[in-house]
Amino acid sequence: MPAPASIISHGDTGFRIRSDVPRRRARQIHDLEQSWCMASANAFNLGDAPPDYPNMRIVEIEPLDTYESSSHALRINCEGFLGNETHIETSRRESQPEEGWDTMQISLITLDPTHPRWMKGARVQNDSGIVLAGFDRMWITDRDDEEHRAKDFHQLALTYKGLRYDKAVKRRINTTAQALSVSGFQPAILIDPLFTGPGSNPTSPATTAYFLGGNVEFDLPQISVTDTYISTTPPPTALVPSSWIPLDAPSVTVVSLTGGNDIYHYPSGWKVLNLVSEQIPGQSLWLISLTWGYQRSNTPQA
Repeated sequence: MPAPASIISHGDTGFRIRSDVPRRRARQIHDLEQSWCMASANAFNLGDAPPDYPNMRIVEIEPLDTYESSSHALRINCEGFLGNETHIETSRRESQPEEGWDTMQISLITLDPTHPRWMKGARVQNDSGIVLAGFDRMWITDRDDEEHRAKDFHQLALTYKGLRYDKAVKRRINTTAQALSVSGFQPAILIDPLFTGPGSNPTSPATTAYFLGGNVEFDLPQISVTDTYISTTPPPTALVPSSWIPLDAPSVTVVSLTGGNDIYHYPSGWKVLNLVSEQIPGQSLWLISLTWGYQRSNTPQA
């Protein structure tokens, strides 16, 4: 409760009416409430540091009472750091997807938004500049800077990208039928197995026969393998295209065909069809996607 008017009006000004009320909350900027008796209603300015707290800033000034126009009771609300903190982390979210980059988003409040530890290319560090264990392959790739309502304070949103933990290669296998028309095919009877049962374990209890001759359209297997992985070595662009068998290559059925004039393919067999890579800026870490395809050595001309 404010002091009686008879005391305030005829005594000194520039003193606290009540004790300061500092508050610390988890993952939030600190706040402070002070109540003063001052000679002027304009004794404080928004954005200034309040008495005794150099790392706090006044964000609200509320007049409480006026005594004979010579003394003013004021309450100021402040936000910032109650101590010598360098920053307050307000949120953190990590993501380690099955494939692709691991990412981490950190939001924080600081008085020093241009400190090297908050700039692009920096890693997760403590106040002494030591990279935290487990984050040596994560770097800041994106940052947003927003001024806080507390003067001189900034809210930063940082995105770290890289490899948090070792990650296995992600493989995709794609198989389709490629139609090939052949003219002048010598009459023949082809006997193929007839499969039945579930897709994961089919059986062939019977066979089926086809009589072919003249103009024939064959369905040939067209198979590709795509591996996605993260590497500390540059992508092997010099090997596209070239003969290269992927590790644990899937089986391929090669149908022997002859027609009129054959077309020969180079390179044939397994070869690299496509390579896509993305590098962490300025770092020796690449996200690489390699696609292999199987090419017959020759096919008859239509």
